[in-house]
Amino acid sequence: MSFPKLVIGNPWIPAFAGMTILLSVSICVYLRIIKGIMTKREIVNKIAKRLGLTQELVKEVVEEFLVELEEALIRGERIEIRNFGIFKTKITKPRIARNPQTGESISLPARRKVSFKPGKLLKRI
Repeated sequence: MSFPKLVIGNPWIPAFAGMTILLSVSICVYLRIIKGIMTKREIVNKIAKRLGLTQELVKEVVEEFLVELEEALIRGERIEIRNFGIFKTKITKPRIARNPQTGESISLPARRKVSFKPGKLLKRI
C-alpha cells in the first residue's frame, strides 16, 4: 500500500485539500488493516449483520451501553462484565511534575482515571 506524497507549501489549495482527504482515508485503511483497530461503526455493522437487526437499532443500543458505562464510571461504580473484564476508577495521588521546556516544577492535583482489568476470555488471547 502506498501513501500519497504530501508537499508542504503547495500553491494548489484544492489539490492539497484532496490530498489531505486521500491521506486521511489511507491512514484509516492502514490502521484498520495493519494495526487491527475496529471502530464503533464496524462493531455496529457486524452485530447488525450477525443478529439480522437494523444498523440504526444496534447503533442506538451500543451508544446507550457506552453512555451507561460512562455514567457509572463517573459515579465511581465498578463495572464487571463476567469473563470479559472489570472497569473501575482509580484516584491518582497529587504529585509534582516538571515542564520539559522550562524545567519549572508544576503541582498536579489528585485526579480520577479509568482502569480496565481483562477477564478470563481476554487473558486467553
